[in-house]
Amino acid sequence: MKILLLLLLALALFSCKNETVSEDGNNEVADAGMDRFNPAQFIGKDYIIDDQHSYIGFKIKYFGFSPVRGRFDTFNGSVFYDSDHLSHVDISVVIDVNSINTGNERRDNDLITSDGWFKEKEFPKISFETISSEANGDGSFQLTGHFSMNGVTKELTIPFGIPTAISHDWAANEQVDYSGKITLKRKDYNVMGGDFWDTVLEDGLTQLSDEVEIELDIHTRRGDYQARYDQLENDNVRKVLIDLFKAEGTEAALTKLEILQHTEETALSAGALNTIGKTLLEWEMYSEAYTLFEKGSTFFPDKSLFHNNQGIANLYLNRPEVAKKNFLTALIIDSFNIRAKSYLRLLEK
Repeated sequence: MKILLLLLLALALFSCKNETVSEDGNNEVADAGMDRFNPAQFIGKDYIIDDQHSYIGFKIKYFGFSPVRGRFDTFNGSVFYDSDHLSHVDISVVIDVNSINTGNERRDNDLITSDGWFKEKEFPKISFETISSEANGDGSFQLTGHFSMNGVTKELTIPFGIPTAISHDWAANEQVDYSGKITLKRKDYNVMGGDFWDTVLEDGLTQLSDEVEIELDIHTRRGDYQARYDQLENDNVRKVLIDLFKAEGTEAALTKLEILQHTEETALSAGALNTIGKTLLEWEMYSEAYTLFEKGSTFFPDKSLFHNNQGIANLYLNRPEVAKKNFLTALIIDSFNIRAKSYLRLLEK
């Protein structure tokens, strides 16, 4: 009997250790293994998709057997990634339909201009936006999201393999690669091509398969702005301005910037100004970075990246509502700004 009582007492103590009390006084079981989402861990940690070193391709069977392969050459995207939190990976991509490339110019033109295939004039983009991510035990993961093509939007899940380890390229970028595959049905997205392609052959197959295999090899990168700063010569204007922000403050740096931008020989590009602001963000000089991006938007009013980066600075400054306005402004300038859309989704999670 004493042994039974001791066992019951031990079980009761063990249960108490695995309970937490919520603010309303109710007991909740604490799941130590749960990967809780914290949007703050992704602020400023977004990677861009590099279309020059990525592959978005497809394969479809012609006359039942012969595979025809193609790819899209132009696309852009944004990725939130943390190797310790695969259940929160977020990948978004926008593809230019008219960049389709099957190795046959006549066929490519037919695919984007003829009725029944891609209605490029009406629907010039194909897009995927993540809804949720699920990590697998082996380090791979799968993304569920909204896939839009040819005016049709459906929810689908794409399995991805194990991402590569984070490495650095020659330009001081962090880089991570992902690979995934999925099979779609073209008719689900009104990619028909006409009755001829549904003609049944002697073996029971059609002229063109309904199933299309999609293959994804995605190369992403994110600038390491401390490393870039370390590589600059002391007389480089970007380094001069960054040091001026740190040593003499925002007013002195902006005065110098105004002088430079109003002289044709010394005016900085949008990319150079962006690099300066990103370095300030990396140094946790968030207010200074915000002011620099704000100034950049006046020099380059047609560039949405400065509004994106104002939003990121405002997130660091714990001003989420102001940040939303920045991202929405970026979308007004560029309705396909996938980075702004990704951050707005991040704020909604």
